[in-house]
Amino acid sequence: IEGKHADEVVVEQEEGAVWVETPKARGLGSDREWAIDLRISTPAHGDVTVQSGSAPVAVKGSVQTARVMTGSGDVQLDEVAAEALVDTGSGQIVVGRCAGDTRLRTGSGGVEAAGLRGEAMIATGSGHASVGELTGNLGYKAGSGHLRVGRMHGDLKARTGSGRLDIDRICGGEIDVRTGSGDVTVHVPLGTPVWTDVVSGRPVESSLPSAGEPAAGQDFVKLNARTGSGPFVAEVDESDGSIARYDPTVAVVSNISLDHKSMDELRDLFGDPTLFVAEVDESDGSI
Repeated sequence: IEGKHADEVVVEQEEGAVWVETPKARGLGSDREWAIDLRISTPAHGDVTVQSGSAPVAVKGSVQTARVMTGSGDVQLDEVAAEALVDTGSGQIVVGRCAGDTRLRTGSGGVEAAGLRGEAMIATGSGHASVGELTGNLGYKAGSGHLRVGRMHGDLKARTGSGRLDIDRICGGEIDVRTGSGDVTVHVPLGTPVWTDVVSGRPVESSLPSAGEPAAGQDFVKLNARTGSGPFVAEVDESDGSIARYDPTVAVVSNISLDHKSMDELRDLFGDPTLFVAEVDESDGSI
C-alpha cells in the first residue's frame, strides 16, 4: 500500500477472504493527494470484487470470477474461468480470455476482448468494441459504437444505432443484426453454406457463390440483417481464389501484399494480364 494516506487503508481477512477499504477524499486536496496504489497478491483462481471511482483496476493472472465497477477508471482482466462482470461509466475495458458468462458495459469507453466463450454481452454508448475470437454466444448493444470480430464460430445478436459491424471470418453460427445506418460486413470462407435474410434501405449486394445445403454435421452460417441506410457487404477470400467470383461495377485496388499469391498468379486470378502494371518491390511484396 503506497500513498500519503496509506495508513488510513483498512485491510481485513476473514474465512479466506481479504477485504480492503480505502479512505474517501476529503477537503480541498487534489486527486493526486488522495491517490493510493494497492497491489494485492492472492492465490490463483480466486474470486475478485472491486468497486472504484476513478482509479484504474488491473487483475493479473487467472481468477475464477471477477466483478468490477468503476466510475471512470479503466479495467483490465487477464483471464477469467467462470463469471466476469464489468461496469464502468467512461473507462476502457480490456480483457484477455473469458470462458464463462461475461457482461461488459461502458458508457463512452471502448471494449477489447481477446477471446469470449459461453454467454457474453457487450454494451457501449459511443465506444467501439473488438473481439479477437468468439466461440460462444454474444449479444451486442451500442448507440454509435462499432463492433469488430476477428474469428467467430457461434451466435451473434447485435443492435446498434449507427455503429458498423465487421466480421473478419465466420466459420459457423448465426448472425442477427439490426442497425439504423451502420454498415455490415461479413466474411465467409469459400464452400461454407450460407442462408441469408437481408433487408436494407440501400441496395444489397453479395458475391457469395452457391454452396448448396449443408451436409450432415457440416458447419453453416445463418445471416439475418436489417439496415436502414447502411450498405451490406458479403466478402469472400482472396487466398482461396473465391474473390474471382466477384463481378463489381467498380473495383479499386489501393495496395497488394504478396502474402498469399505471386503477381503472376494474381493476374491469372483476375483474368486480365494488364492489371497491376505498377512497379512491385519484390523484397517486401508492396506495390
